[in-house]
Amino acid sequence: MTSPLDELFALGLCCPRCKGDLLSRGEDDLHCVGCSEHYPVILGIPDLRVFPDPYIGIEEDRAKGLLLAEWGVGRRWEDVAARYYEITRDTVPPAQAARFAAGLSAALPRAVAALDGWESMSGSPLGATDRVLDVGCGTAPLLVAAGSRGAVTVGVDVAFRWLVVGKLRLADAGVHAPLVCACAEALPFRDGGFDVYATAGTLENVRDQGAAVSESRRVLREGGRLWISTANRNSLGPDPHLGLPLGGLLPTGAANAWARWRGALPPQRQLLSRRGLDELLRRGGFRDASFAVPAISVTQRAGWGPVLRGAAVAYEVARKTGAGARVLGAIGPTLLASARK
Repeated sequence: MTSPLDELFALGLCCPRCKGDLLSRGEDDLHCVGCSEHYPVILGIPDLRVFPDPYIGIEEDRAKGLLLAEWGVGRRWEDVAARYYEITRDTVPPAQAARFAAGLSAALPRAVAALDGWESMSGSPLGATDRVLDVGCGTAPLLVAAGSRGAVTVGVDVAFRWLVVGKLRLADAGVHAPLVCACAEALPFRDGGFDVYATAGTLENVRDQGAAVSESRRVLREGGRLWISTANRNSLGPDPHLGLPLGGLLPTGAANAWARWRGALPPQRQLLSRRGLDELLRRGGFRDASFAVPAISVTQRAGWGPVLRGAAVAYEVARKTGAGARVLGAIGPTLLASARK
């Protein structure tokens, strides 16, 4: 039976630094022929990061991931995600943890809505031969959605601990996708190996957006599709990190002060407006860029209170009209973008 590493090598896995060949030395070590760098393989997940997650060091991240994996044996992915927030109360206060956990639980219907939107925008539904790279896959909702449509999927995230949870989500859903711990700005794959590069809720959080977009173009084949979902900087709704209305418009200092006052880590992000995203894609060399806002499905609304359900109905009505869609593109919570290499 083919191992996850064999699958990754078949998809062009390489050194993130020099793009040289990687040799497997046993089950837990990869060695680069080009620059002699070594990378560990932990729980079957190659750790090919060139720098850490902005919120936690590499060793601490690995330790928390291993702790979650040990605790999560025989448990559902939701329980393991909740356990993570229990062990991070020093930096994620209870109200914020509850909001984040709710977001993780609702991530799959959001991913389905994003896929539906991207397919419609690009005029190209996913096929069984499409190779999809999900960068910033987190707990793997988009991998579940894309894998359920038959695509060949690979997940990348800078946070090892979330890949551990994502591995459990994939197993619970019966969907197969190899996972890699790596940086969006230094992807460990060869040029032109993927048909689709998809990223949801990640571009606003990377260290260097220009480098991340450049890498997305490098790993796509000619004519390949770039699919992005990102929080709208100009949204009138709650900030995705702070939960504060209009929080995306706050100056960085004010946002950081608010986070510290609430006992949380200051957000490390650069939110984008529609115009900013368009400019970023143009500078990155992409063509045929189009923009939209995602649908809010009935599944997503399940469990919402009457006020939020009413707002969702109004949103859907507006989304389906030209003027309404333009307004939502300016001030709605989420932007979808589709472009081609």
